[in-house]
Amino acid sequence: MLTDPLSKYATDFLNLAQKPIRLNSEQTAWLLNCRQHSIRHLVKAKLIKPLGSSCPKGRNSIKYFGTREILEIANDPNKLGKITDHLYEVWKEKRNDGEDGGDDFGDPGSSGRKKGR
Repeated sequence: MLTDPLSKYATDFLNLAQKPIRLNSEQTAWLLNCRQHSIRHLVKAKLIKPLGSSCPKGRNSIKYFGTREILEIANDPNKLGKITDHLYEVWKEKRNDGEDGGDDFGDPGSSGRKKGR
């Protein structure tokens, strides 16, 4: 669980009885209980799939996800386990490469900056 408090917008979104049919990366992260910047790692690992086809400048394009598919993943312990294991590996590698500590599951120590800066 994330240790920093959710914004009012996130809390309101998570309490919606009917979610929108298409989610942006921030909303997807809320449903999967991870950070928005981790969504790109999950896409790269093909653990979640954005809607539509890749555009030529796909790295910087806004990604949208189907709500039904994300909720199915969120309710599948095996898929959530794969996501969790993958994100642990990503942040373990980042720490081993000399980046500041922290993880994707709420440790605010992750600033994305190299040590010594």
